[in-house]
Amino acid sequence: MRRLQLKKRTPAQWGTAAVLAAAFLVMLVFNCLTPLISDDYSYLLRFPTHEPVETFLDLVVSQYYHYFQWGGRTIGIGLNQLFLWLGKGVFNIFNAAAFCLLVWVCTKLAFGRKAPPPALLLVV
Repeated sequence: MRRLQLKKRTPAQWGTAAVLAAAFLVMLVFNCLTPLISDDYSYLLRFPTHEPVETFLDLVVSQYYHYFQWGGRTIGIGLNQLFLWLGKGVFNIFNAAAFCLLVWVCTKLAFGRKAPPPALLLVV
């Protein structure tokens, strides 16, 4: 049986992971401190009946009617309704993770695969 060999991490990779973890925690705190505002409460309701969203099927039907009667921003508003239905805590975690993923991808695109970027450039 072949043994799985884990790749050793360099100090630069550990630094990058630490900076991303710190950024995740900061964004998570900011998300937790941000309250729901007017549009958020209206997207908790089904379109066009304005009854509370109770199931995932309610979200799909709401987005169908919203797309054909109000606007074409189905992905953005659909994600908004989905996360409001799942709860603000779930959104806080996904939003902080998406921010860190975006920072990491932009840094990888800027520096390529040749050398790991300095960890502090992730937050600049």
